[in-house]
Amino acid sequence: MTIDDLIKKANEALYVMRDLGNRRKAESRDFTQDEHEQFDRADKDYTKYLGMIEEERKLAERERAIGEMQPIEERTHKFTGKNDPKQTGVSTGIDSPEYKRAFLRYCTQGAGALTSEDRSMLSAGFSAEFRGTDPITTPRSGVYGGYAIPTGFSNELVATMKQYGGMLQACRVLTTATGAPLEWPTVDDTAAVGAQQTEANAITVQDFTLGQKIHYAYTIADLIKVSFQWLEDEVLIASELPRMIGTRLGRKVNDLLTDGDGSAKPTGILAASGGAATGESAASAAISRDNIIDLIHSVDPAYRTGPSVAFMMADSTLAALKKLTVGTSDDRPLWQPDMVNGTPGLLEGYRIVINQDFPAIGAGNDSVAFGDWSRYIIRQVGGVNLLRLDERYADALSVGFVGWWRIDGKLMDASAIKLLTHAT
Repeated sequence: MTIDDLIKKANEALYVMRDLGNRRKAESRDFTQDEHEQFDRADKDYTKYLGMIEEERKLAERERAIGEMQPIEERTHKFTGKNDPKQTGVSTGIDSPEYKRAFLRYCTQGAGALTSEDRSMLSAGFSAEFRGTDPITTPRSGVYGGYAIPTGFSNELVATMKQYGGMLQACRVLTTATGAPLEWPTVDDTAAVGAQQTEANAITVQDFTLGQKIHYAYTIADLIKVSFQWLEDEVLIASELPRMIGTRLGRKVNDLLTDGDGSAKPTGILAASGGAATGESAASAAISRDNIIDLIHSVDPAYRTGPSVAFMMADSTLAALKKLTVGTSDDRPLWQPDMVNGTPGLLEGYRIVINQDFPAIGAGNDSVAFGDWSRYIIRQVGGVNLLRLDERYADALSVGFVGWWRIDGKLMDASAIKLLTHAT
């Protein structure tokens, strides 16, 4: 099916959901058991088609990328180590064609296939740290034999990690060149206001207290074993390897950024200390529209505008909110579908980020968060690095790849994001 066909199917499923809700509303009753089942099936179909739409878009991107690959005689495993004669100059940046080919050669053939120029280029891979509008580039050498992943490969990996990590979608990511502790000053000046000055009288001094939060760099790693036969296909290395590493790293990173306790690990948004505070309390096993509205207004209006403002919740919570609002007496639905981008839709006009590491609706759980996610800062060191293990699995005619990522995360402003907490 084409993307247009999938959008049509998703709209049909959405129509069923709306029709069931309108019938319930017209008859002033709750769903029957059969209607509950119909609604659930339609909701699953709707979600399935949205996922297929996204997959089709990704497939189109990958096919375009593969179409831009070099002819077979110029591919990495055919290279002699000499520079491409069509290149008028050699650039060594991590985004250059030369770096990408050298890195792909390292992945498919190992360190023994690298020329001295390749090694020098890979060891000089750099990352950029942005402060204001000036990029500061810092040389990065290979770490324990590993090399920085080139941009095209890394973009696929990061996109995959974001699929499995609502925190990476929503929050602000800061890249630093080294893993040295990053000290970040904080201040809460919300209670201070200016004063009217009368003539010839001194202005009243209002002191403020600076706090500090420190971002460290915790290492998240994953090991993948692949066969020699698999390595012969460059397309798999260029697309499937970053997808697999990204999936695994993304799951773990999101878990830590969501629920890490800050003890030798990131401080998650749900952490008892250092995470978001409760903004609204709900019943132990239920959620209402009033809860959502009160949660929004528990956050100061200063934090309720801008592109980073969003809800975050598990998919099961979103399903409950869809059932709650479709066909209620309020003509304006709480949940609004968004077919343009294949997103989970809008809630009271705000976007929704799905985070499967968030607790479901239940006694004592924090099921929904709302606020300005740019105030939760994720610090990463450089980017993801990759190390090839040639000997460890040689008896199985396989090669290991270790991918690792150094990160930390903290909520920098406790007023910016609030939680909906269920009673125990």
